[in-house]
Amino acid sequence: MQPSSSSTPTSSDSSSSGISSMFNIKNVIVALGASAAAVVGFVIYKILAKNKTTKTLAKKIETESKKTNITVGEQTIKYLLTDAKLDSSWKEFSQKKIGVTFKIPNKLEPEVATQGSVNTITLIDPSEINPMTGQMGDGSATMVTVEEANTDAKTYLKQNLSQIQQTNVPFKILEEKEVKVNGLDAAQMAAEITGQQTVRMFSIAIKSPHENKVFMVQHIATNMKKYDQKIEELKNIVRTLKIEKGESYGKVFYTNVKRGFILPLPNPSYFAIKSKQDLPTNLKDLNVECYLVNYTKEDKIEKEICIISNEEKLTFEEFVEKQKVKISQLKDFNSVGNLKVAGVNAVVFKYISEGESIPVHVVASKEGSSMEKSEYEFIEMYLQKDGVNYIVTGRALPEVSSQFSVEALTSMKSLKFIENLSISEDQLTYENSEFNFKICQPVKLQATIKENASDNPICTMLVQNDESGMPLETLVATVKSSPIIPIKLDSLNSLEQMVKSEIQMLQMYTGGHSVAMSRDKKLKINGFDAFQIVYSMLDPMTGENLVIHQTGLMMGENAVILKSYIYQQVYNDKIGKLFDEIHSNFVAKK
Repeated sequence: MQPSSSSTPTSSDSSSSGISSMFNIKNVIVALGASAAAVVGFVIYKILAKNKTTKTLAKKIETESKKTNITVGEQTIKYLLTDAKLDSSWKEFSQKKIGVTFKIPNKLEPEVATQGSVNTITLIDPSEINPMTGQMGDGSATMVTVEEANTDAKTYLKQNLSQIQQTNVPFKILEEKEVKVNGLDAAQMAAEITGQQTVRMFSIAIKSPHENKVFMVQHIATNMKKYDQKIEELKNIVRTLKIEKGESYGKVFYTNVKRGFILPLPNPSYFAIKSKQDLPTNLKDLNVECYLVNYTKEDKIEKEICIISNEEKLTFEEFVEKQKVKISQLKDFNSVGNLKVAGVNAVVFKYISEGESIPVHVVASKEGSSMEKSEYEFIEMYLQKDGVNYIVTGRALPEVSSQFSVEALTSMKSLKFIENLSISEDQLTYENSEFNFKICQPVKLQATIKENASDNPICTMLVQNDESGMPLETLVATVKSSPIIPIKLDSLNSLEQMVKSEIQMLQMYTGGHSVAMSRDKKLKINGFDAFQIVYSMLDPMTGENLVIHQTGLMMGENAVILKSYIYQQVYNDKIGKLFDEIHSNFVAKK
């Protein structure tokens, strides 16, 4: 039954359809847990939470900065480890999944969270937290954010500040410099927001030498008394910063029921699409059994893997020759070789050709947008299994093709066929080797499972149920005791107590709006004792109500939460059953 609520959402457009919804899903406060909002203070958090870069707005900031007195360094400032002023009370913090190590004062406690594509390490001083509000006493915070970015550090800072422009809050850039951090290219910027409250922001951004990421160390202050002291502390943290390549602990698999195959994805960043109307034009009339795609930040097709079945009555040799006639005249055509896949012979070719680069949903949603083509490097495998011929094809933009060719071929070689699958529809499965669990969700029109670099959440799952529905989101996260909610997590009851305390804290940010609880029960999930609650509450970011399904269980010393949510005005029994199905698919080792 749909939970009731005293307030009714009014502004959300529930008629939006297609895969574009998967990109435009609104960020909600419950996705973060309490700490990010509580520590920074909700006024500042509302500015930070809209973490989307906008090139147009970045240009506005650049123009605005020319009207402001900016301090521009004539000589490049160098932040070196050897210059760090540390004492014996500093400790080292390391996060392997993000790929970062730095030192901080012993009094600070780092808390890692993920929202969308942004990972945030917030440095919390428990002694400065107001026990009544859960916020830092003066509303200030120091944090490290990490985001994938196809840009340099200086441009990234400008784009990051462009978010503030969307709030129509007056601001100015006080300082802008190019710097070096232990030999790495970086940029430094100070800005001031003057609205109902003056907020000063000091940021140093560093481009990763290993991945397409930018690391930004930032202090946000509403109290200027300690500002200079905090900036010196931040600079010493930056001097100790070490950036490495992040590690991954998760794998995602696509299971096809009709043909009975399982394909491991090259990495957990692909969208799986079943809706024919969202496939590239050249695939619409083919028997597409699996379509996986990865997009750039500009919504361009970056990588793609597709499995096509063909039931022509041809021998495998005849089928391969027929395909070769089509591709042998293309640019840089060559044979990679023969191999064994799923117990049968397979052949692999590579070539370069043009392909649609703008997704169908982008062309349909943007006025004036048209279909475009770009050059891609293709890798293509042919095999025959149980009388059916298969084309497993992958393509990638030239700038990522070298790595993609290795990843795609590894994925193709691992293709397996399974008899008598026990599922009724295609699904994506996420397996995590760090916490030893797996969870799956159906692939309706489109779906994705993305691994995060934090444990809050570990992974984010999205699935679109039908053409008229919004994407449904599920998070899997670990929960730890924190200075804000200092409950010792040693049992299922203590975990339930913490979750309900967090709900009360989030309720505080809504101005005390009521929380309507429609389910509160204990249950078993694949051998684990668990509790499950379903409730509705106001989302303070949008002013609309959310319906939230939340399941908690203890995996040894690890407290794990499954959280699914959707806006109340589109929630129904069918969605509720799907959330329950996803939660019941959680399997872990004891």
